[in-house]
Amino acid sequence: MEAVNLALNISEIFESRYVIPLYQRNFAWREEEIKRLLTDVWEAYNRNPHSNYYIGSLVVCKRVDGSYEVIDGQQRLTVRNIQYAMVWSNLFGFIG
Repeated sequence: MEAVNLALNISEIFESRYVIPLYQRNFAWREEEIKRLLTDVWEAYNRNPHSNYYIGSLVVCKRVDGSYEVIDGQQRLTVRNIQYAMVWSNLFGFIG
């Protein structure tokens, strides 16, 4: 298996489809971890709105169908997906 380092922004990440395999643990973050992640991102944005923010690694394996199986980073990816859905819903009045 070839390892490829792709520095993607959040919009580019959300262009793909991800699958959380059954062997992954259930979503386990509590309010404290979620708030910490969102606060870190917000504070970094306020310091410099034009800089990149490293949210952590997302380790995936590309599947035959073109989707990506999440190996590591599913907690952060899940929180960002929920946040993205909430923003989308607030902007356009629906999720989808």
